[in-house]
Parts: sequence; C-alpha cells; structure tokens
Amino acid sequence: MTWSEAEHLDYPHAEQRAYARVIRHYGGLTSAEATEAALKC
Repeated sequence: MTWSEAEHLDYPHAEQRAYARVIRHYGGLTSAEATEAALKC
C-alpha cells in the first residue's frame, strides 16, 4: 500500500482527535483540556 503525503500527515491528527475524545469521555476533561492533553502525546 502506498500512502500520499496528505494521508500520511492526516493519520497522526486523526489519532490525536480520537485520543482526545476518549480522555474527554473517560477522563472527565473539558474539550479544550482533552485537546491540549492529546496534542502533548
């Protein structure tokens, strides 16, 4: 499988958004706090 540059760059961003949703839901963080925490990973 060959990935384009755009697809390659979208993947980590999608993972960060998914992680933010999980820590917002299970961690009780606000949306802003969850996004900030996900970006630090």
